[in-house]
Amino acid sequence: LWDGRTPWGYRVHDTLAAFDWLRAQPGFAGLPVATLGLSMGSTMAVWAAALQPAIDACIDLCCLADYDALLASGGHDLHGEYFFVPGLRCEFSVAEIAALIAPRSHLSLAGRDDPLTPPDGLARIDVVLRAACSALGRPEAWRQQVFDAGHEETPAMRHLVLQTLGDLLHAA
Repeated sequence: LWDGRTPWGYRVHDTLAAFDWLRAQPGFAGLPVATLGLSMGSTMAVWAAALQPAIDACIDLCCLADYDALLASGGHDLHGEYFFVPGLRCEFSVAEIAALIAPRSHLSLAGRDDPLTPPDGLARIDVVLRAACSALGRPEAWRQQVFDAGHEETPAMRHLVLQTLGDLLHAA
C-alpha cells in the first residue's frame, strides 16, 4: 500500500494473466469465456470483464453494489479488503466500471435482504447499465434480477446462471 499497490490490484492482474494464459492454450482459443462469481468473486467477475474486452459475458451474484448506497446503509463495513481501492470513488462509480462490459452479456443477481447489495444501490446500477447497453444497441445484454434472499446463491439463481452459460455456448 505504501508504494501505491493494492491486494485487489494484484488479484485483478492475476485473473487477467490467467485469462491470457487460457486463451493461448490450444483448444481454448475459440471458446466463449464468461466470468462468474459470488460475493468477492462477483466483484472480480465484473472487474475482469470490464477490463478485458475479449471476455464474452459476465455473471455476478451478490456483490454488485453502488458505493454511495453502501456508505449510506453501513454495508461497506461488511466487505473485505478487496472492495477498497484508495481514491476509486473520486474517479469511478461501480456502475461506470460495470458499464465497460457493455454491450457484452451481463447477468447480475442479488438478494433483496443482502446488506452487501442495498436495494437503492441496485436500482442505481440498473438504470446506468440499461442506458449503457441501450445506447450500444444491445438493451438485452444487461439483466438484473433481485430475489427474496440474503447474501446467498439460491436454486433460482443457479438456474439462471446455468441457462445463461448454456445460451453462451449455443451462440458460439
